[in-house]
Amino acid sequence: MNKNKMTVLIAALLASALLLSGCRNGSEADWEDTLPSAVTTTSEKGVTVIEAETNPPISISVPETTTTTERSTELATTTETPKLTTSAATSSSAASSSTTVSSAETTVPTTASAQTTVSTTTSESQLTKTSSVTTEVTTTVETVKREDGEYVFVKGEPIKRAYPYYTLDGNKKAAYDTIVDAIKSHSGRLRFPDDVIINGEEYVELYQLIYDFEYSIFDLDVNIRYTSSATKGNVVSAEPSYLYTAEQVDDMQKKIDDAADKIIAELKDGMSEYEIVKFFYDKLASEVEYNEKAENLRDIYGALVDKSTVCGGYAKAFSYLCSKIGIESITITGDFNETPHMWNMVKINGEWYHIDVTSGNAMNSEFPYIRYDYFCVTDDVIKKYHTIYDQPFDYPKATSEKYNYYLYNGLVAEDVQSAATLIADEIIKASETRTNAVQFVCKDDAAYNDIVYYLFDPSQRHALDIYENTYDSAKNKYNLESIQYHNDPQTRVIKLFLQYT
Repeated sequence: MNKNKMTVLIAALLASALLLSGCRNGSEADWEDTLPSAVTTTSEKGVTVIEAETNPPISISVPETTTTTERSTELATTTETPKLTTSAATSSSAASSSTTVSSAETTVPTTASAQTTVSTTTSESQLTKTSSVTTEVTTTVETVKREDGEYVFVKGEPIKRAYPYYTLDGNKKAAYDTIVDAIKSHSGRLRFPDDVIINGEEYVELYQLIYDFEYSIFDLDVNIRYTSSATKGNVVSAEPSYLYTAEQVDDMQKKIDDAADKIIAELKDGMSEYEIVKFFYDKLASEVEYNEKAENLRDIYGALVDKSTVCGGYAKAFSYLCSKIGIESITITGDFNETPHMWNMVKINGEWYHIDVTSGNAMNSEFPYIRYDYFCVTDDVIKKYHTIYDQPFDYPKATSEKYNYYLYNGLVAEDVQSAATLIADEIIKASETRTNAVQFVCKDDAAYNDIVYYLFDPSQRHALDIYENTYDSAKNKYNLESIQYHNDPQTRVIKLFLQYT
């Protein structure tokens, strides 16, 4: 390549970190590494660093705290919030409590009727923690091993409950089942069996777990109402709060199942568990729009039926699809760079991985593609930018790297030479299908620094050489005048983008 032709280097400053600013109106750069709406183009060859790719903001909503109350001549009304322990005393009357689901810890004044004296104490609520949980999914079908060493996935029974359920003791499981069954049947009031004993605090905790983690439930509202015994303190009945009528729910559920079954029907015989997980990920990331103004933006209906959602919808839809065929997964609430977010963990061949479907959606950028920065990553990788909210249970550990997208597909550069070879090979593959992005990960920090310097530094710029030397072998031709790229020093992922002519 004639180096005299490359007299201009466009924005060659390397990004030392992602631009992690929030984006609320869709016109500003958001936390992820997405493309700006305009890329500088000149008649001279150059390299342009993409400091922030265009991706919608990743956020989930924390419900506003609202309190509703009920009064009757036989009920004393108290208001509680999650993570509060309430003990009722004196009088033979029952106490009725009402609160709202919220991740914020607050204290609400307690009121009582003239007939009942109710005293309250507050403390940190606790559920028994467990570090090893099974969702009790078993199969007896003989597995088939493929030539590549992977096993053909055997479809299992649908998973009945979300992960936190399996961390509970027997009594709380029975209470959880009672609540979920009532919600599924859209019951106005539920009563616990005589042998199920839970207090008001425990009911609030279980309601919160169901609201946050039962991905199949989309019509539950934030208000919590229950009636407890003033003498014994146990909850005797409760009233779930709904967003829709029973008729609406039936119609919506049918559409959800039709959409989910249509996706599952696209699975091919002989696929491995990894391939199915990736298929669900790709499907949601590429076909579901990120839209903060969507009508059903945080549930499976928005993601699967409307095809328009935010991170909560992506995560719940992913778990819903997995659960229908017996693949274990979890929805996780937390932050991405201090912005509320939701993603998943998924279990593949016995090992747990983090998987962030929302981050995979880079379809609204100038060079639309599916991003794999957080596809089957470990705890160490996810914690680079994500913070997991504390829960009354322990999430499983994610330590395996086997099914990390880059490692599993051989997209790891160990040094500058292997990076050059990998990029050239991937450009040829990408050009066959007009795929816009070539992406890979560097083996370690030293390799990353060397490769970034080799490819993009003003004194090197060998990325231009690779583009030019590969051009004749590419099925579909691309722009040689400038190169757009992005690199992340935390995840060590590098992406180069092809602008097809």
